[in-house]
Amino acid sequence: FLATAICPARAFGETVEPRSKPVTAVLREPLPPADLSYSAAGSTIVITGPTFEYTVDKNTGAVVALQVKREGQPVIHLVEPASLVIGPYNIARKENVGETTTTSQGAEQVVLKTKGLLKSASAAGDDLPYTLVSTFFNDGVVVCELTLLPANDVRVEEIRHEVVATGPFRHYLHKTRDSHGFDSPAGTLPQLGESVKFSTLTSCLQVFSTKAALAVFMDRGATHLAAGLDTAAVKVTGRNEDSTTVSLVQHIVNERPTGDGYLLKANSPFSFRVGMGVAPNRLPHRRTHDLRMFAWIGDEKYPYATDKEILDAAQLGHTLFQMHRLGTPGEPRPPAGELDRVIKTVHNAGMLFIWTANADLMYANAKGVWEIQASGKWPLWQGFNYGGRYTDPVDRYCDLAATCLASPNGPADYRIACDSRVMDKDEGDGMYIDDNLAYANCTLWKEHGHPQKVYDCLIELHEMNWRRRQLLR
Repeated sequence: FLATAICPARAFGETVEPRSKPVTAVLREPLPPADLSYSAAGSTIVITGPTFEYTVDKNTGAVVALQVKREGQPVIHLVEPASLVIGPYNIARKENVGETTTTSQGAEQVVLKTKGLLKSASAAGDDLPYTLVSTFFNDGVVVCELTLLPANDVRVEEIRHEVVATGPFRHYLHKTRDSHGFDSPAGTLPQLGESVKFSTLTSCLQVFSTKAALAVFMDRGATHLAAGLDTAAVKVTGRNEDSTTVSLVQHIVNERPTGDGYLLKANSPFSFRVGMGVAPNRLPHRRTHDLRMFAWIGDEKYPYATDKEILDAAQLGHTLFQMHRLGTPGEPRPPAGELDRVIKTVHNAGMLFIWTANADLMYANAKGVWEIQASGKWPLWQGFNYGGRYTDPVDRYCDLAATCLASPNGPADYRIACDSRVMDKDEGDGMYIDDNLAYANCTLWKEHGHPQKVYDCLIELHEMNWRRRQLLR
């Protein structure tokens, strides 16, 4: 009791300085490079990132090899080429005929385009023309869009994506297309030779441990499925003390041999996207352990933090000051002049300022939202989460309109333009994005170009956040 009575008196009698490291100490060196390099020799194209290396067959466009390193040591590699199987066709077959060209080559992204013919495993089968566009991102993700162009009707009993890889994997997780993901089935990998199978809509299947991770994903999982058959499966095909070999399979079509199959109509393109992602996807950085974030949330009466509140956060050792309910990025809420004071105080206290935004909501009073609504084009951006509108009960300024994450009609460009203002005008240091996925509820799915009515937008969400990261770098 005596100690508690004396210590507060002593604290009030002293001048307490912020304990956080100054910004110049936290940012004591640039981020490690996250650039891609490109080389083409012989029959392959090699795309190398900070921790990963993809090898592509020039003839087919298939990913034939993948190496991932952690702190310089190999942790993941493909056991065999990644396969896309369409009935009797397989993109990884050496008999296929094609040519791959590089349509875009940069430090952040490489795009390859392959045009070719898939050769049937059946002697009586016709060649199946196809186009494959593969986009490699500097964060370790590759998205492949395959378009089949059959000259004649083709019935297939399966369309599947399969990746066989070895790594220090211990657990699995499977995300469906009709769920936000918090209820995703997950668990410890099964015993050698055993499988975990799924019959729900499939979006993303991943294996992981604290050392490394590998994910496969697709946008049209379980388009056509016979009752009782799998949509996805993870099978353990090898195991030793340090690593596990797994087969990851996702189906777009899975039909019994006795069934009618799925009809690929003559002269009617059929497209779908598949992809992979790896971790670690970038080099470690010493500053990671210096970044301790404090989240400040205001309300209608007190929309901005006071200097004392900011200094209190700094004195507790935080280095990131995250602010919610601030308004559209680059368009701070009234009184907007207060933002300059807040950011200056945050920086003087040795912290970095982080602006919080939502992935699927826009402030209804934003100029860009007003303009598209006034033009009658709001359905191009419109989303349906929260019933289409979210209003905070204790802060009427937080009146937000839902947007569709997978709309190709400009909201991504609009958001990037807003984010640029945070960096240029407001001297923000970063952003926090609340990733609420839009799923299973877009009534404008055809207008927005979704491949399915029930669609979770993971591919678009990745690309949007990848664009944000490049902007922040």
